[in-house]
This record gives sequence, structure tokens and C-alpha cells, in this order.
Amino acid sequence: MKKVLIIILVIVTIIVVYNEYPRSGSFNELILSKYSGEQFNEIEITKGDTRKICKDIDKIDEFLEHLGQFQLVEYKKTVPCEMDDIYWISIYGNNNIIGTTIENRKFIYIYARDARKSGNYKIINDSLNIKYIEDFYLDLF
Repeated sequence: MKKVLIIILVIVTIIVVYNEYPRSGSFNELILSKYSGEQFNEIEITKGDTRKICKDIDKIDEFLEHLGQFQLVEYKKTVPCEMDDIYWISIYGNNNIIGTTIENRKFIYIYARDARKSGNYKIINDSLNIKYIEDFYLDLF
């Protein structure tokens, strides 16, 4: 009886530690790798009241390559919200949607509809190039 209780306690401890340990990696490793072979065909970027859409596959691939370089660590606390310079980015593919919200230049919220997975991530190593996102947004019609 004592051995069974110890085994159950060890298993529960491993599960709790695994679930609470923050995952880290690039946006590509954590999110985009789940869609290998997927062709994304539209990106919608909203800043403030203005929404812009890109359907140019080459620009979309370039933008996803840029997003893929973000170095992220899962963030389980409340994200400090600032309303200026927030970008809402929706990436559409065949029956898949990946939604991201870049907040505060340090955090990104990711929601992938088909995976039913969402989470806050802290952007580390200054891998966010907000100038690139701003330029991409401004170049859209």
C-alpha cells in the first residue's frame, strides 16, 4: 500500500511540474512547426481601428519567416497591457487560423483555433523587430 501511494505521489508530482514548467523556443518551433506543409494564404493585421489584409503568398511567407524567428518563453502570469502599439495579427490557412496579439513590445498572445491552444509568451532576446512589422503593415493597402 505504501509503495502504491509513493508511486502515485511521484506521478502526480511529475505531471504538475511538467504542466507548470514554461515551454520555450522560437515561434516556428512552438507554433508554425505544427502546420508543416500548410499553405497560409492570408494575413490580416489590425492596429487601432485600421485593418489591412495581405494575400500575396510571397509576402506572407516572408512575414511568417520573420515571425518564426521570435524567441519565446511561455508566460503564466498576467500580462501588463498597454494600448499603444498593439498589433492583432490573424494568419489564415486551409481551415486553420493562428491569431496573435503583440502587446507591450515584450509579449505575444497566441491562439491557434484548430489546436485549441492559446497562451501568453514573453518575447526574449530582443527578437521582436517592431520596425519590420510596422513597415509590413504600412506597405499593405
